[in-house]
Amino acid sequence: ARGPCWARHLAQRLWSGQKYYLQIDSHMRFIQDWDAILIAQLKLCPSPKPVLSTYPAGYERGEETPSVGPPTVLAATEFGKEGMLRIAGRIVRSKPDSPQPGLFWAAGFSFSSSGVLKDVPYDPSLKFLFFGEEMTMLARMWTKGYDIYTPTTSVAFHLWSRDYRHTFSSDVKDRYQLHLRSLHRARFILGSHVDTTAESDQGEAREGHDETLHSQRPLHLNCCALLSLLSQRNAGADDAAEAKSDPSRGAAVGELYGLGTE
Repeated sequence: ARGPCWARHLAQRLWSGQKYYLQIDSHMRFIQDWDAILIAQLKLCPSPKPVLSTYPAGYERGEETPSVGPPTVLAATEFGKEGMLRIAGRIVRSKPDSPQPGLFWAAGFSFSSSGVLKDVPYDPSLKFLFFGEEMTMLARMWTKGYDIYTPTTSVAFHLWSRDYRHTFSSDVKDRYQLHLRSLHRARFILGSHVDTTAESDQGEAREGHDETLHSQRPLHLNCCALLSLLSQRNAGADDAAEAKSDPSRGAAVGELYGLGTE
């Protein structure tokens, strides 16, 4: 066990020429015809390199899979103590007619052409990186010309509770050092300061930076839009985990995504 990035790297090696690529977490359930729905929505995206991505709505153990779910959009919440941005799924109040542009990408649900496997493959050196996985992949996809879109409907549901199952990372002895090295590498990919005294870590990060970021689009263009959302994030949608919370939040996110607030 070496974390999600390593696992997804191994999974991507199983590709054998299929046209589309779906990346999900475990503990997922799907509605009927999910594949046809996603292909149709992908074709509606006004981009040569679209990616459908969001945090799916949830389901509960022992209960039937929902037949329909609310669309969700990804929004920023806060920065963690390690400097990586946290994002959350928010329930959209007004269902859009077509996929809407998104600023963030979810590793647990992503659908696109399989070209992303060649253009932006997972970095196998990012072992035990969790917070930072989505931000580094988003930066790499953006600079390679990919655009993120929010699906108009939920075709999959995720079991968000972890209370009932064992966590594998507690069994790995070198987890801390592997995570630290991966975090240094991720920080360098994103252009932030590498805070370490280990020269080997800095060298590895510099090497990965040249290989993983591309020049098709500058990263700062996406960062400007991201900062706009950070400053006015609580609108047009509710926290997926707190869908009944304060309805008086602003309207910036709703305006950004072209969504209603009712």
